[in-house]
Amino acid sequence: MSSPASHSQADRKTVPASTSPRFLTAAESSAWLATRGLAEGPVPGTPGTCFFQFAPRPTFVGLRELFTVLLDDAGPFRGGLLRFDGWQWDGGCESDPTASYRRGRGDWRSLRQAPGFVFGADESAEVADLLALVVERRWSASFYASSKVATWRLRDGNRVDVFAANLGVERRMQHRLVRLGAVLFIP
Repeated sequence: MSSPASHSQADRKTVPASTSPRFLTAAESSAWLATRGLAEGPVPGTPGTCFFQFAPRPTFVGLRELFTVLLDDAGPFRGGLLRFDGWQWDGGCESDPTASYRRGRGDWRSLRQAPGFVFGADESAEVADLLALVVERRWSASFYASSKVATWRLRDGNRVDVFAANLGVERRMQHRLVRLGAVLFIP
């Protein structure tokens, strides 16, 4: 019988069986957030968060590098949930650009059926790649860090809302964005 976790007799700690991304339905994504105490739709003024926005283009670096350094600025990467909530493509000329990614990891559902992607602590590069795809395609999605240090909400590829858990994280990200040439919007 297989189980999602293996238990060591010596220390009784639970060790994840796999760190591969899991793909969740919208309802499962909401449950994942609720069990971790993460706000599904943070809004400016949410107690305990700092808020600012930035335009992801143009910057002095590529989109993948931009999101890589922002994830780094948030502190040790512990995984999280990337939830797609707005996308489109021309069904006659192109297909879902996330399909091969999901199928390569054993999930055959469509993005509509499973818009949530859960990542482990060793998958920050995959998260940066997919955040770059969201901006390139002018889609909308949110990334919720498991560590609760930040949530990034990408809106239609042209604006990113950042909800940081503390002023230090907010300032690190803002400083980095300014150095990279991004336009900040601070309320």
